[in-house]
Amino acid sequence: MPVPYQINRCVNISEIFSMFETHYDKGFEFLGESHNFWECLYVIDGEVCVSGDERIYNLCKGDIIFHRPMELHKFHVECESGVDIFVFSFFADGDIIGFFERKVFKLLDYQQTVIGNLLTYARDCYKNLHISDTSCGMYMECFNHSKTYSHMIETYITQLFLLLYDDNSNADVLYTPETIVFNTAVKCMSRQLDKNISVDEVAYECNVSSSTLKRIFTKYAGMSVHKYFITLKMQAAVDLLNKGISVTEISEKLGFAGQSYFSAAFKREMGISPTKYNKNEGDL
Repeated sequence: MPVPYQINRCVNISEIFSMFETHYDKGFEFLGESHNFWECLYVIDGEVCVSGDERIYNLCKGDIIFHRPMELHKFHVECESGVDIFVFSFFADGDIIGFFERKVFKLLDYQQTVIGNLLTYARDCYKNLHISDTSCGMYMECFNHSKTYSHMIETYITQLFLLLYDDNSNADVLYTPETIVFNTAVKCMSRQLDKNISVDEVAYECNVSSSTLKRIFTKYAGMSVHKYFITLKMQAAVDLLNKGISVTEISEKLGFAGQSYFSAAFKREMGISPTKYNKNEGDL
């Protein structure tokens, strides 16, 4: 009698939050965000400058970036012809999902074919709905009109993940004087999350003026230096909460004057109190 082999599911995609493709002209800026699920940006054509935490990339046709949960990400378009992108966000877990953290790939032809097949399938399903909407939820509309649509989408994305895990080529971080300053500033703040450092102190560490640092953060992060620092603290807070660290201990570790100050800041930034976050096991 043959011996059966169990299927090893390396990655499991359980929820899709957004899925769309669009064109952005030169000068467009996405001001940045972070959320508690994964997001991917794939360049169909053109070029786009994308930041993920302290890393900055100039992505071109065939490149894809993975933004892990709670990663600050932003992009802007400087290419004369603009950029065509495909974006999808999702919740995933599994043995290999950690491999994709902080990763950017230059897709090989057969890997691009997988995304091409996904887009062809989604476009055809969407076209059959006879809807002219091109918002961030455009391909999400199809989930309500087909029993097999979600499974097909999950299958394409899972196939892409498995192919990238087995065979990949990373894209290079973009290094310019400005991006080096940005990278240095973020690392400086990340080392001092237990303190409350000023913009002037960060600028001094980067050997630039405060006004220059503010301009660079507006360009690459879409937010002020102070806002970015607070967001880094909230990222750290979420990690600590997920590890079961108490709210009191977290407030001390992150340099807040007391538990009430930390709780107020967490609720303001995350939309939920840290104690409720604990009860919900991170379900923001």
